[in-house]
Amino acid sequence: MAENWLVLDALGAAGEVGEALRQAVLGEAASRGVSCRFVPIPSSGLPSCRGCFSCWTKTPGQCRLADDGLGLSEAIAGSSAVVLLTPVVLGGHAPGLRLAMERAVLPNLLPYFSKVDGRSRHPNRYPWVPALYGIGLTPERDPESAQLFCSLVARNAANMRSPRHGAGVASGVDGEVVAVAVVRSVLVGEGTAASRPRSIVALLGSSKPRGGVSASLANHVQDWLTGHGAVVRPFSLRAARQDEEAFAALAEALGEADGAYLSFPVYADAIPGAAVEVLERLCAYRREIAPDRVQGFFAVANCGFPEPANCDAPLAMCRLFARQAGFVWLGGVGIGGGGMYEGRPLSAFGFMSAAARRALEAKAALLMSRTPPDLAQTGDMLVPCPLPDRVYQWMADRGWQKALGGKDGMQDALARPYAAPDASS
Repeated sequence: MAENWLVLDALGAAGEVGEALRQAVLGEAASRGVSCRFVPIPSSGLPSCRGCFSCWTKTPGQCRLADDGLGLSEAIAGSSAVVLLTPVVLGGHAPGLRLAMERAVLPNLLPYFSKVDGRSRHPNRYPWVPALYGIGLTPERDPESAQLFCSLVARNAANMRSPRHGAGVASGVDGEVVAVAVVRSVLVGEGTAASRPRSIVALLGSSKPRGGVSASLANHVQDWLTGHGAVVRPFSLRAARQDEEAFAALAEALGEADGAYLSFPVYADAIPGAAVEVLERLCAYRREIAPDRVQGFFAVANCGFPEPANCDAPLAMCRLFARQAGFVWLGGVGIGGGGMYEGRPLSAFGFMSAAARRALEAKAALLMSRTPPDLAQTGDMLVPCPLPDRVYQWMADRGWQKALGGKDGMQDALARPYAAPDASS
């Protein structure tokens, strides 16, 4: 079949950005020498699918309703790609486009069941299946709606058994340049997405110049990601706070990445203030220069107390950062008893670090996924200290006693340098 695109255009009078999306699709088709047919989809008025299944039993392959929706099944069957242009409504397609797809897709499937990757599907009626691409438009930047829209397009493609699919969302506050970038990322970038490695930014929120528990946790995630084909770029928030060029490099890398994660210690029940200072600047930067793709983000907090509940508040702060910076929040990992992981790679602790490693790798897997996660996967995962509280406390006390000693003799752990002078002396 010669390559040809069917564009189901439900944008209507969508303003400058909507028109920029249309022109970008036309431009991509022209640059490839592909014929491109636009079909305007009315916002309402198309009769709904009746659920009668006559297209399977009475008139196989054809809808019984003789109206404007009848020709879409034939048009889809004769296309190499179907491009959906639509306002995003409740995270999905506009109602008019939904009605059209409901009427058009079912006749091109067979009623029988088959299993594909463990999921029940209907086989295709025709030996060829078009690719499916969805390009959405929201009034304002809305990462949650964008995430759901991309997920629905992926599910539509799975049910249609499309060999390729892609989705992206622009907003009414974006300019023409962003709109073109969204279209190119869907129609061009998706074709190479399977072979393009995921680009991930690792953020270290510890104030220590090197090493530390936060670095060990971040390194474990990085090792897992690189082992699964990702390219990971590590950045220190400490360095970004102290050097303007380092901050600029970090902000630029975040804009180009597919996702990011942050590892930090809990200071005074929260994210360390120095790290918050950089995160606040990143929020402002990304409001001015928004990314052109959906990006995931998760965080790893570790505290010295054995109870991981102490990580609740700092992880909630990370969730707010993700929202304000335009990331899709993938949840957090709270590590209790972080002190026991000091000084060695996480894997060196064997079964003692097994729960922590599982939690970190589960979140890392969400960053590697090319489809949005289910809501159940994005909750926080709290990992308690693997040692009994008394054992952990005894080991910690021993460590502090050792640290109090030195070549100048034992320091007084109970010293009170700011106590008022004793009046009797």
